[in-house]
Amino acid sequence: MATDIEQRRSRLRARFPRWVPRTLGGWLDHCAGEFVDRPFVITDEGTITYAETARWATRLADGLAALGVRPGDRVGILMANYLEFAPVKFAVAKAGAVAVPFNYLYRAEELQYVLGQSECSVLVTMTGFGDLDYLDMLDRIAPCWETGEVAGLPKLRHVVLLSTDGRGHEGVLTVPELGGVLKVGVGDLV
Repeated sequence: MATDIEQRRSRLRARFPRWVPRTLGGWLDHCAGEFVDRPFVITDEGTITYAETARWATRLADGLAALGVRPGDRVGILMANYLEFAPVKFAVAKAGAVAVPFNYLYRAEELQYVLGQSECSVLVTMTGFGDLDYLDMLDRIAPCWETGEVAGLPKLRHVVLLSTDGRGHEGVLTVPELGGVLKVGVGDLV
């Protein structure tokens, strides 16, 4: 057992002879340079490579910055295991913000509580999942959420939607729009 651990440590020391400090976004970029075409995210809906994920995350980070997200701001992520989760998570890191992943099974009262406690300035959310309707939840817990003026959640300025059930909301930015593309698919990521 000790031999196996020492062998692993030796291989790690050989591969990384000196410490290079990196942010999470910087580490993704490093890996994207090393594993360009290797699959990074694999779902039933599709697969994206390290390089595609890094490019997509950079575009999403630019979109977050355009919304006014600054280093240290909190960005809530209410998303199940969709292809978009990894690029969104890395985008938050690349923007210098703090990702606050929420349990996507929260009911309205739980979501209201964690949104208030986390003081997120942006929420990236699915439109629905199973029998959960996040647009309806937002309407109930944060009236006028689409305008960015939510009385009960004064820090929440923007909501970005990932349409998971074919719905959207007029005037509300979507994840593909945040990344600067009209339709996101594997071919659109290059």
